[in-house]
Amino acid sequence: MTLWLFIQPVDSLFFRGNLSFGEAGEHGTGTMPPQPSVMAGALRSAILGAHPEALHQFTREGRCQDPQLAQCLGTPQKPGTFRLRALHLARRRQDHYEPLHPLPADLVQLESGLYPLIPQSPDPGMILGPQPLPKTALLHCPRTEKPRGGGYLTPEGWRAHLRGEIPEASRHVVEDGELHRTDPRLGIGLDPRARTAREGLIYTTDGHALTPEGPDSTATGFLVGVDGADAFLEREGLLRLGGDGRAAGFGPVDFEPEAPPLEAIARNRRFRLILDTPGLFAGGHLPQAIQQQGDQHWLQGEGFSARLTCCAHGRPGIISGWDLHRWCPKPARRVVPAGAVYWFEDLQGDPEALAAWVADGLARDRACSEARRAEGYNQATLAA
Repeated sequence: MTLWLFIQPVDSLFFRGNLSFGEAGEHGTGTMPPQPSVMAGALRSAILGAHPEALHQFTREGRCQDPQLAQCLGTPQKPGTFRLRALHLARRRQDHYEPLHPLPADLVQLESGLYPLIPQSPDPGMILGPQPLPKTALLHCPRTEKPRGGGYLTPEGWRAHLRGEIPEASRHVVEDGELHRTDPRLGIGLDPRARTAREGLIYTTDGHALTPEGPDSTATGFLVGVDGADAFLEREGLLRLGGDGRAAGFGPVDFEPEAPPLEAIARNRRFRLILDTPGLFAGGHLPQAIQQQGDQHWLQGEGFSARLTCCAHGRPGIISGWDLHRWCPKPARRVVPAGAVYWFEDLQGDPEALAAWVADGLARDRACSEARRAEGYNQATLAA
């Protein structure tokens, strides 16, 4: 059973990116929303923080002696039942919680509204990649316009998009400036031995200030789904979240995620796969279950198959992090960014089996370790 939490920061948060940073005068960029591993680490730390003896054991040995805690948290290499199921930027309106979704790769916001990317057969003169797919996602709009960055789909807009409809920008898009703003901070490097400022080492970092609660009881935070930890997570409390361990309050909420449109998928025998979190795939930009057969790419799973015809995604990202148990950096890995979209046709078999494969983190792609899977990577949504 998934435990849903609303997490509301007390102060600005620092979710650092993976660009080189540390020399004098450099700027540390931030990311919003954060990587799912950031939230997973904060929640696992909160569980250990409520059990001081287990915290010391985990720090020394990488495991807990308590059998129930050990079953939940496992070890750094082989986690237990704990798994981050979902992470959304969200708004709270009194007792109602609205998850907000960054615009997926098949929607582009222009000055006049939202327009879709539609798979089409490429022109003969187009330069394609080393493993071209049958179709290319092309923008359909009446005239050339400048694209607008940022923006999140409301729950109503997300539901329309999952049904295959085009959301309306005026009704279904929330600008990121309404939810958070950049909060740059100045820092000074310190000499750890002399405990004094290091000469010339001044830098800046990006913080993010989420919109605080207003007169209409609306506030911005994060909606998080967690599996396998409801017996150990306090129902209310504080987290140390992001760089510098800034405080964020959390509490349980009633929430039911949007069900995939399986009837439409079964009727049309085609669907889209939209990444909710970054993807770690053995096939580079393609999940391990998609294999090339001749000049076609087929998704093969237990009880279903489908032909991949097109995909759209932004520039690949890099994830790493810090291993607190080993006290060393985690390996840097290239990921497909959240919001990537894959189009499939000729679905054969049971759509329910397809939905189960998606819910299981795309059937545990071998490039996504058990630890990364527990941190929430490879989460996706089915769409018509």
